[in-house]
Amino acid sequence: MEQAQALWPEQTGSLSARWQHQLEASTLPAQNFEVWHQGMMKLAQLSERLNGLDEQKGKYITVSELKSSVFGMMTRFQQAKPIEEQLRQIHSLPASAPQRQQLIRQLEQHLRSQIYTLWQMKNSIEVTEGEDQ
Repeated sequence: MEQAQALWPEQTGSLSARWQHQLEASTLPAQNFEVWHQGMMKLAQLSERLNGLDEQKGKYITVSELKSSVFGMMTRFQQAKPIEEQLRQIHSLPASAPQRQQLIRQLEQHLRSQIYTLWQMKNSIEVTEGEDQ
């Protein structure tokens, strides 16, 4: 932005606003940070519940309760696939498959979003640390 300010001082505000808009559009939505974690927490809760029932004679979980728990976890996990799973899916497809190229483009966009989000987090920390001094 400093270079743009030197080259086009009259357009700095407009360029800065467009740059900020581009960064915001490229970052991951905040709710995406929690999806995988929420699924894992539900899985841990179910595991604890099953272990607790295992220790008590005559206690059980119904198939309906189990199905509801599993459905909730599956829904969360499908909302935000980790990069490793996306890579596995790409690797499993033949190189000539059109779907493979589509998945690669989606993963590239996902990675760019993660990089922008990480950059914003890092920049936010550096700004905060700089203000403390």
